[in-house]
Amino acid sequence: FNGGLVQAARNKAAEACKSVVERWKQGKKASKPTFTSPHVVYDHRTATFHDDYVSLATTDGRIEADYVLPDEDSDTPHSEYLFSDK
Repeated sequence: FNGGLVQAARNKAAEACKSVVERWKQGKKASKPTFTSPHVVYDHRTATFHDDYVSLATTDGRIEADYVLPDEDSDTPHSEYLFSDK
């Protein structure tokens, strides 16, 4: 595993446990934390952004993914932002 991904998972679990303990301290019931949707938190160690692609750490090593950008004439907030002069 990539060390950055392991640390992110550890931090997510620790925050969930802290939340349970805080509820207990307030006299409230709290059950075991559950995680219903798998997701990854990327940071500067696990994602590297380049001009045309991004390199992402995964459990099987790094992958490279090209950006999918809107056409300049498409009427979307993404294209308006991307092609604006501001």
